[in-house]
Amino acid sequence: MATILKTTRCNGSWEGVPGTLTTYNLEPRRLGRRIVVMEQAEKQPLVRLITGDGRTEAFEEIQRLEVPADQLDATVEQLAAAS
Repeated sequence: MATILKTTRCNGSWEGVPGTLTTYNLEPRRLGRRIVVMEQAEKQPLVRLITGDGRTEAFEEIQRLEVPADQLDATVEQLAAAS
């Protein structure tokens, strides 16, 4: 079971749609495994488990889920526990 070591939150606009990007680091390394949650207006939240440099295309997407907003916390906890 992985522990969430650090959480960062960034408000911005992606593809012209405002939203919030939240990253839950599961490993101490900057390029380690982490959960990334993208919440945008009028879209269902997207939860991704990734490893590698997510700022470039040099990362691996391990799992990708679209979940209802009311299930975000539970989904993040389940992915962290399974990692």
